[in-house]
Amino acid sequence: MIKTDGTLSGEVSLPGGIVSGKIGVIGDISAVISIPDTHKQEIYDGEYVVTPKVAERTILPTTGKVMKDNVTVKEVPNFKTSNESGGYTFYIGREEM
Repeated sequence: MIKTDGTLSGEVSLPGGIVSGKIGVIGDISAVISIPDTHKQEIYDGEYVVTPKVAERTILPTTGKVMKDNVTVKEVPNFKTSNESGGYTFYIGREEM
């Protein structure tokens, strides 16, 4: 909406919420605002919580897709045990034995 005081304001509803704002004009201005039409884009329907693995990469097929939420990467599995020297052995990348 363009108001009589020369400001442009409005909001756009997107899958993740509402984007809103106001632009004040000093002098002449022209602009093109481009907002992707997410209704035409594929929604990502895969995992949103992943656990790192030592021997393989995890690639989420998200390119060009609309995400419904943030991706959560869990901590790398690890544990420690006492050893014969009186110290600890720390294991990274595997669950407790």
